[in-house]
Amino acid sequence: MDVNERGHSVLEWALHRYQRIRQDPSEAGNLTADNIASLFQMLFVLPRSATYTSKSKSEPISALLARSRWFLNCTRPDQVTTALLSRYIESVGHHHHEFGYWYLRQQRQVFEMFPQLAGNLEFGPLSQAILKEDQIGVRQLLGRYPSCVSEISYCGQTPVHLAIRTRNTAILSIVLHYADAEILNAKDNSYELPMDYAIRVLSSSPEAVEESARVCKMLELLLRSESALFPSSIRFAYDNPHIEAMKILIMGLYTRRQKLKELAYRILSPAEIKDLKIQQARILDQNAALVQHHLEAQGCCIPMYLKVYEDGAPSKNSESIYSLISNGQVAEYAYQQGFYFSDNEFADLILGESLDPGLEEECREIQEEDSFLLAYFERLIMEFEDKIHHDMTLEVFFRWMRMDWSPRIQEAKQDLAAQRLTDEELRDAESIGVVWEVYGPQPMEERCDVAKWGVGDLWDAMDELDQIATDPERPIRKV
Repeated sequence: MDVNERGHSVLEWALHRYQRIRQDPSEAGNLTADNIASLFQMLFVLPRSATYTSKSKSEPISALLARSRWFLNCTRPDQVTTALLSRYIESVGHHHHEFGYWYLRQQRQVFEMFPQLAGNLEFGPLSQAILKEDQIGVRQLLGRYPSCVSEISYCGQTPVHLAIRTRNTAILSIVLHYADAEILNAKDNSYELPMDYAIRVLSSSPEAVEESARVCKMLELLLRSESALFPSSIRFAYDNPHIEAMKILIMGLYTRRQKLKELAYRILSPAEIKDLKIQQARILDQNAALVQHHLEAQGCCIPMYLKVYEDGAPSKNSESIYSLISNGQVAEYAYQQGFYFSDNEFADLILGESLDPGLEEECREIQEEDSFLLAYFERLIMEFEDKIHHDMTLEVFFRWMRMDWSPRIQEAKQDLAAQRLTDEELRDAESIGVVWEVYGPQPMEERCDVAKWGVGDLWDAMDELDQIATDPERPIRKV
């Protein structure tokens, strides 16, 4: 049978083409759900090509059928299913990608009505009960056959993955009771952990109170188990509005890092503890990956749920928890738990990743050499923050900037200009090859003339800002 350039047969192409069509004829001209059902009953008799190999594995026919809207809207879905399975009775095996046909309750009904389709896609009895949200059935199956918790669907999903997909916390609680560490940390064919699923639900769920509570409960259940919590998973929730859910993740990370620190105190020598900057009062953060590396180098078997990373060098996994937080409340909560906010955090945030050892050493040298400047700027920032009030109006703020802060900055520039090198320092610099572009005292910049600025008003300030970047939405000054 002919296939197109993507490796799709006529049947596969048609299933893709008519997937969204319902019973309403207006959606596809004269085609109705029953018309399409008749078409596929005829196409099911055609064999699949055995001579063409697609660059990516073709989507299973039964998966395409299960998520087709016309399927449940036609009057003879049982006949269509029988025709399909008469030709595609063998199990489809594993697929590299999971399909979201259980996102909607209507699409999950397919497996409830036609369990043979689910079986064709390697959903075992427990997985089918989970997708149907049959809490009693799930409990009975696990009570009689605990090993069925190891079921794996055609796209590599365990019952834990599927329980999270249904967002049913009662079923998830039952499944977690029987799941061991291997099941809890099994990845699907897209390399996603159950924890990744939960965080993805967190990122896609609305902010309704009931839904937020359900998501928080799922996270708590997973974190109380031996589920791994890697920084890469938390990154999914970077811009998430669910503050309480983010706090739950922080607490889960706190518990794991605390246990990893206790393990380090038992295994590592006092000298190694000192070199790794492990302190009782602080939670492991940027140094956590190196702690794991040192423990594994000494043959220590670290439980999966305590690991900071699975693969790669420690330097690639040394990011701070603060680089994964975008909310002030969450950052404050992390700080209260003992995650230390170092002077290098801001630089790491800007760079987007942790510094390699060579660059980190260079930054440390710059920090030492320019300690005076850094301290001076820090004092200026503190002074600025002390004098700014949240209830300031824009007009008051701009007046203060003109009359007070601008002269203060000019004064600071003079202070810095006065920090001149001594003759001895000049000679030392020249002895190591420094060539001066400018030598001798330089004329001072013209001092800010407040009178020249004038008192002005808010409109003047806005006009000056427009010279930098025009705001098309701001009001226009009335002449």
